[in-house]
Amino acid sequence: MMKMSKRILAVLLALLLPLLLAVPALALDSYELFARWEQDGYPEDVTGVFYNTETKCLAVVLTENTEARQKELRDTLTDGETLTFFAGEYSHAQLAECAAAITKDMEENASKACVISVSPMVRSR
Repeated sequence: MMKMSKRILAVLLALLLPLLLAVPALALDSYELFARWEQDGYPEDVTGVFYNTETKCLAVVLTENTEARQKELRDTLTDGETLTFFAGEYSHAQLAECAAAITKDMEENASKACVISVSPMVRSR
């Protein structure tokens, strides 16, 4: 009976050890999170992400810039403590819709010259 218990324990350890070692590898750093958002789409409460030259780290612009949301993002990252946060008025999706409408209007009215620069409205908190 003791041999069987040791075998079962050895098999369980052999199966669980790779999983336990893989968990830290699943955690993202802030740049990987930004890349994922660029690829898969931004959450509804995110206006955008930029490199903060003061802190030399990424900054996240949130439409709902609360301590709870900041903590949630920080806790999912390996380098979450380095993030800085700012408040934005519009989500990334809303800004993309505006940019698409402007682009469409410019294409339809090609004879009119127009230069447009879009940057998220940022308020420091």
